[in-house]
Amino acid sequence: CDPLAANFQSCAQKQIGFQFSIQFLIFCVASPILMVYLFTQNLRLAIKGNAILLLGCGIVYGIVQLLTALYLGPELPCLTAAGGAFLFYMAYLFGPDEARSWFKPSDPEEQKLSIRESIARHSYVLPFVVLMGLLFIIRAVPNLEFYLEGGDHEVASKIFNPTIMSIVASCLSLKRSFPWLAHSGMIVVWSALLTPVLVPFRAGELDREKKHKVHKLQHQATADLGFGYRYKKVMRASFVEAIKESKPILVSIAAYAALAKIMSGFEMTQVIANSFVEAFRDTPAAFTFVAPFIGFLGSGLTGSTTTSNFLFGRLQVQTAIDLGLVSPTSGSAWAVAAVQILGSSAGEIVSPMNAVFSSVLLKGAVPESDIIKQVLGVFAVWMVACMVVSFVALYVADDIYV
Repeated sequence: CDPLAANFQSCAQKQIGFQFSIQFLIFCVASPILMVYLFTQNLRLAIKGNAILLLGCGIVYGIVQLLTALYLGPELPCLTAAGGAFLFYMAYLFGPDEARSWFKPSDPEEQKLSIRESIARHSYVLPFVVLMGLLFIIRAVPNLEFYLEGGDHEVASKIFNPTIMSIVASCLSLKRSFPWLAHSGMIVVWSALLTPVLVPFRAGELDREKKHKVHKLQHQATADLGFGYRYKKVMRASFVEAIKESKPILVSIAAYAALAKIMSGFEMTQVIANSFVEAFRDTPAAFTFVAPFIGFLGSGLTGSTTTSNFLFGRLQVQTAIDLGLVSPTSGSAWAVAAVQILGSSAGEIVSPMNAVFSSVLLKGAVPESDIIKQVLGVFAVWMVACMVVSFVALYVADDIYV
């Protein structure tokens, strides 16, 4: 990726996503077995009679997410990999014929429905289909993303890929643009705006809507009003509810991002990196075992891989460069960034913040301390594996480029 190229950010995301998919492959294979172990607390019982099924699901998941990251980018691997693993599970468990019949409706009345009526009855899945379809098409069709960002046309680029930040100072040059048509976050927004159109607001669903607190409207009073009025009310209520739920997360991410920029601006990150360099100057290979642990600290304390990356991403890369693990002729900064994410995944397992959320979802039936105790064994295996993979990726293996 050329740092001066207009698509550098997109290219960097794809490089990091691909490197992470390679490093995460072994974890994909092992994850189904580890999840069954968490439910049974018995490793022999988790493997006995189910080894082929569990390993098969893990292998399919890992290969699909790797190919998706390589050819389509970092937005779709989880979705496509989960779909592939599910299809393998159905085919293995029921056989091809029974798996096909599983998708057929068992209700005699539903079998009589036309395709249009059947789609209308299951319209609640349409927003997800639209979201996945848009993400897939934009990433798969050659040059489509480029043209959605305005292409080479100067005026179109200013409209469809406007500059939202441009800072030029004596020691800093920063420019960020926002492709509002092709950005994955905005694609989610477009899908959300289409949801009330794809999933009609029906009077028969009013009680269920109210029960789940999707919005707080006077249902019976608005049931007979026009679609435009109801659409506006539903979207407004949904937006307010979403802001209330996500406000703490947004504030947290913004705070950590600001902290990371301040640390970098005042060279605090460089000071920490220099400390690591002094400690590992004679044995740079030892740092490859420490790098995932740094990522673990960030996500373990905050409960978020994103905030961990904000705090320690630059530190990891700078330390690797200073130790000679990354240079113009060897090593890969993208692999270092992927190791940071890999280590952060271990922190997510034992994060007290995540344990608190899980306990809340279980309505306090299981204390957060008990949840952390149950996953400590998995965390230990996961962390050791992260360190080994980091050593192989950063010190042993040849560079892997997309």
